[in-house]
Amino acid sequence: MTTLKLTENEKNFLKQCINYDDRESQKNDNYCCAGLEEAAAIFGGNLNAGKGLLSSMTQKGIGDMDDEGYDIFWINEDRIDALYDALGLE
Repeated sequence: MTTLKLTENEKNFLKQCINYDDRESQKNDNYCCAGLEEAAAIFGGNLNAGKGLLSSMTQKGIGDMDDEGYDIFWINEDRIDALYDALGLE
């Protein structure tokens, strides 16, 4: 299993992305309830810092921003186990 190294800011954002208590349910629906606004809030509303955070997670292969104009971050299904492990979730 791949170990996912996350910054505290990434962890804080990604905790908002978890919609389910278990991995299998999350794998069936990789939709995330967070986007740029939530990422920016971690930095006191700084949109540029929020964009940097999202860019970093995209580069790590964690997920991508929606490409159809919605402000949501999609978690890559193949990274969900590593994400749950990194966040200390069951």
